[in-house]
Amino acid sequence: MTIDYKKLAKEAATATNKEYADQIALLTNFKSADIQKIIQQNDIDKEDFLKLIDIIKNNTLDNEKKATAIREINRGLETIISLVSKLI
Repeated sequence: MTIDYKKLAKEAATATNKEYADQIALLTNFKSADIQKIIQQNDIDKEDFLKLIDIIKNNTLDNEKKATAIREINRGLETIISLVSKLI
């Protein structure tokens, strides 16, 4: 299944935080409440959070390119650390 991240980003701009978290939860192994909490705690906007997911799920990028792309996103690294801490 191919995910249209650009379409999701447009929808995210008008969605409430809960609606957005519900959509992201369908694409990940996180619950909607976890997504809302991570976004709020890390003060990352919805569009940048979606960019993070797109980078992480992009199988054509090696880890070094992913790390570079994540560093370019405002609050990206902090959010990744928060995501990983939920998994460990």
